[in-house]
Amino acid sequence: MKIGFSFFWQFVLGLNHPNKPRPWQVAIPDFNTALDEFEKYGISSVEIKLTEDTEMSLLGHVVDKLIDKGFQLTFHAPGRIHYPEGLPKFLNLLIEISRMVNKRFNFTPLWVIHSLHGDNPNREGVYRNNIDYLKQIVKAMKTVPAQFALEILRNRSDSNRLHIGDSYSEILKIINEVGDDDVGICWDFGHAFAMFERYLQDKFPPEEFLKKVVHCHVHDCRAQKTHLPLGFGRIPIEEYIQLLKKSGFSGILNLEIVPHKINDPENFMKYIEDNVKMIRNLIE
Repeated sequence: MKIGFSFFWQFVLGLNHPNKPRPWQVAIPDFNTALDEFEKYGISSVEIKLTEDTEMSLLGHVVDKLIDKGFQLTFHAPGRIHYPEGLPKFLNLLIEISRMVNKRFNFTPLWVIHSLHGDNPNREGVYRNNIDYLKQIVKAMKTVPAQFALEILRNRSDSNRLHIGDSYSEILKIINEVGDDDVGICWDFGHAFAMFERYLQDKFPPEEFLKKVVHCHVHDCRAQKTHLPLGFGRIPIEEYIQLLKKSGFSGILNLEIVPHKINDPENFMKYIEDNVKMIRNLIE
């Protein structure tokens, strides 16, 4: 297993972070220095988070910079899109970036994908949209080498819209119906535990789920507050990693912690260092 960390593409270039920029600036005032520290800590992968306004002319510089530093890369597709009208733009982004990294850097990208939400009050209708959406992604990408990890999300369904893919069983149901070897699961520890805290699923996933995990998002959760450094919440990190080891997982444990969820963002890098040590000890 390798250890990674998530950044929005803008932040890698020294631009403002698109989500709570001030805490990020306090936490990581100099990105190049942070990358050097990451290497010392033992972080070997970076997950590049993309947005709908991703500029391809700039993204190449992001990829160049991180690969030149020796990092393995994964990609997080833009969040929940408006389906079906938003699908063509979404697919074009995935295809264009995948072709770029295939051609220039000779590696097959792994994409973390969110499931769709829907305004349809019929959960089965939203579920069918998700199946169609994923099948269209797989079909469109057959000529461009890529792998996909459908992320387990936390339930935020309300009176106006439904969210799909927020439990171990539902993620498995979607993956099994899509039925493609290039589509696996991104087990988000914090999201999954938030669902357990709400008594909506078991604390640990079934073996079938674990066998399909190809990528992980690692952050802590306490009282529905997610994306905390490990140790700030109650996720059973030791048990989670042991389950992955037993299942034969050899992918990336990608830290997805954020500075605006803590009271002392100036100590953010120290928390990252401590979390990497914790994970490394558990792996070994």
